[in-house]
Amino acid sequence: MEGRLEGAGALKPRTYGMTSSRPRVLVIDDDARLRDVLGLVLADDCDVSTSGSAADALARLRTERFDAIVCDLSMPRMGGAELHAILSDADPDAAARMIIVTGGAFSPRSEQFLAESGCPKVPKPFTPPELMEAVEVILERRGRALRRAG
Repeated sequence: MEGRLEGAGALKPRTYGMTSSRPRVLVIDDDARLRDVLGLVLADDCDVSTSGSAADALARLRTERFDAIVCDLSMPRMGGAELHAILSDADPDAAARMIIVTGGAFSPRSEQFLAESGCPKVPKPFTPPELMEAVEVILERRGRALRRAG
């Protein structure tokens, strides 16, 4: 199912799965191909929604709840660290559910954020088990188990 967020412009968030008993995960990445890969990896076990920017995701997080939020560290205009800072002030519970995906090449500021935020980190390139493990960490922190498909 494809939908549009109000005011999202040309970005078209995708939704995979959507059965209410499964964990809900929001994937945020400006790279459409990577966003789709992340969504497809998670779709067997989670209900996945995607967003192409942190700003659009922030608007969505004002009205929707997700069990985990997978976000690219480095994106135009607002990256994962900036989104985490905003959520830490506005919705600390949502900030605590973030998983950061990163390709490396860290600035000292990014390294400090990763060290201090407590967010699980998934390196690019990642393997499906690495991504699933990070989601499981967030779910376990929240007292929720992941029921694997298959």
